[in-house]
This record gives sequence, C-alpha cells and structure tokens, in this order.
Amino acid sequence: MALLYERTEQDGVVVIVLRRLLLGYPVILALYVLALFVLRSPLVAVAFIVIGLVLIVRDRRAIAGEIREAAAAGKLTVSGSQWSLKNPKTYRIGEPVRRRKGRPRSKKRKR
Repeated sequence: MALLYERTEQDGVVVIVLRRLLLGYPVILALYVLALFVLRSPLVAVAFIVIGLVLIVRDRRAIAGEIREAAAAGKLTVSGSQWSLKNPKTYRIGEPVRRRKGRPRSKKRKR
C-alpha cells in the first residue's frame, strides 16, 4: 500500500507520481510537537519520528528498483519538482526516451 505516491499503468507505460511526499515531513513534525508538548512524552515523540521516516523510506524503496532499472535501460522520463504541490515529481517508465533534435545548448561566454 503506497501512502506517498500514485502508480498507474496504461499501454505498457508506468507513471509514478509523488503527490504526497512533500506532506509527509510536516505531518511528522506536527505529530512530534503534539507528542512532545501536549502529551509531554519524549518517547512517543521519538516513536512518531521513527515511524514516519520508516513509512517514507518504505514507500521510496518500493519504487526505487523499478526506477533504477528503467534509467539504466534508457526508458525513464522525469518531470516536476520534489518540493512542489502543483507540479509533483513524475516518473514515466515506458518506451525509450527520444532525444530532441535541434540546436545544442550553448555555453555562456566569459567576458
């Protein structure tokens, strides 16, 4: 069960969107503050941090192997930003990535 990402598959193309990853860290912080100051229990506060980080690592590891294999095969396209709610990080795994033809990027000139 994925808490922090959504995985869809259509026509041999897998799309993984990390929608709720950014919200994981503030939730952990809020639970920590709640446990520390309201419940006055540092042990429970540390337990919230450990459980939250384990859930985040578990979700990231679930897709890491698939993403690594697709990148090695040249079938991975990444878009978006990890720290954006409007444009979340999206991994598209499918057909080989087509390189754009056209003018190569020029380097900045030194003055």
